[in-house]
Amino acid sequence: MALPKSTRRALFYSLIFLFIIATPFVVAYSFGYSVDFQNQSLIPSGGIFVKTNQTGIQVTLDGKVEKTTTFLGSGALFDSIDPGVHTVRITKEGFRPWEREIMVRPGIVTEDRNIVLIPTTAPVISRTETPRNTSFTYIPAPNGKHVAIFYEKTRLLSIEVTGSSVGLYQKELPNGVFANSISWLNDQYIAIHAPERLNAWILFRLSTDTGTVRELPLKIPEATPNDQILEVIPHPADANTVYVLTKSHDLYSYSFRDAIAKKLISQVVHAAYVDNSFIFVNEKGFFATANLSGGNISVVGRPGFFLNAPFKTTVSRTGNAGLIDGVKGFYYYDRPEQIIVPLIGGVVQSSFDERGQLALLQGETSLSVVFLAPETTAPFRKKFAIERLVLDSKTPIISSAWYGENYILYTTAEGLFGVELGSDTTHIVQKLSDASGYVFVENDLITVIGDSEVVTLAIE
Repeated sequence: MALPKSTRRALFYSLIFLFIIATPFVVAYSFGYSVDFQNQSLIPSGGIFVKTNQTGIQVTLDGKVEKTTTFLGSGALFDSIDPGVHTVRITKEGFRPWEREIMVRPGIVTEDRNIVLIPTTAPVISRTETPRNTSFTYIPAPNGKHVAIFYEKTRLLSIEVTGSSVGLYQKELPNGVFANSISWLNDQYIAIHAPERLNAWILFRLSTDTGTVRELPLKIPEATPNDQILEVIPHPADANTVYVLTKSHDLYSYSFRDAIAKKLISQVVHAAYVDNSFIFVNEKGFFATANLSGGNISVVGRPGFFLNAPFKTTVSRTGNAGLIDGVKGFYYYDRPEQIIVPLIGGVVQSSFDERGQLALLQGETSLSVVFLAPETTAPFRKKFAIERLVLDSKTPIISSAWYGENYILYTTAEGLFGVELGSDTTHIVQKLSDASGYVFVENDLITVIGDSEVVTLAIE
């Protein structure tokens, strides 16, 4: 039976009235506002999004269980949250709980997308003994998959991680040869300059193929008899070519195939290969670029290098570079913008993340990260912002490495530690293992090379 006309009219106008009343609240909600009925006002709200490396997680917000993901889900979104500090906790059986206070800002979803949940006990994949009671010098290969170790002045040890197995390959230098300069030429070969054999190189292949040791003469006609080699710069695409910087500050190209050296640039105190070109620092402290023939020299700037000590250069996958001068000052070379910027002091080692957007700076007892591009998500850190992760380690930091996009590993004499670069300035340090030494990551496996053993762990 049809409703009376008066009833239909009343219902229609009631719905219109409810629509008019609700519309402002719906619009306000869509713009990130919530309603405070007690004070009869609109409050600007925000949100939180978290995502981990594990599925099947339980997420609590301010002590209340809010989200439980399936075996396919690893993230959770919370919206309409009042501005202020909120506590997020993530748990999963077999893993350490993750908890952080996150600042929520009006109208913004604060994201933490790269949370690494750590197993309660990090599984040890393998343990391999190394020579005991030795002092190691670590030389990572260009591809990061191998690490060469030089010890006892006459011995080399190569460590290669493939899948879950660790391979160790050892070489002895020829009798009477003590190396003073070691460099990877590519991912398999190491060149050694031995001062006892003037102008001679010894080439090793560190792999399962034992091969032979080849001694290659280095002929530099213009060099003085006592001229020493300061730096060796490998050509990543040509194993027969290296670039050699001598004590007289001359940069040469050298062909192993022809045993011929050619002078390229003079008055050079440091040089590095970057994206099919050179970057270099000259005797007057100018930073410049040149092509591989030594031509097209372009001065970028004079940022104030300390010149009377060796430099260290790290190159990102995007072709930018970080330089550490003799007093541990860190300088960033932005290749697209052709600028070099002094950023921070006290740096002994640097590395870039895979995207080339972050630089990890290791000090004696500290770790910092520099943002090389502005963040596109909250908290929107600006370019060249510096985040200090570890302010003062109890013991000196031995080495550090990236694990994924936002997790950093480092070692001290007390063991292996991890710290997350999150959405705020609270950085929680977790001890992962007692393993101590040089740390590197390959195939999501963490390898720590210590004085007596090589330990490989998994935290995924």
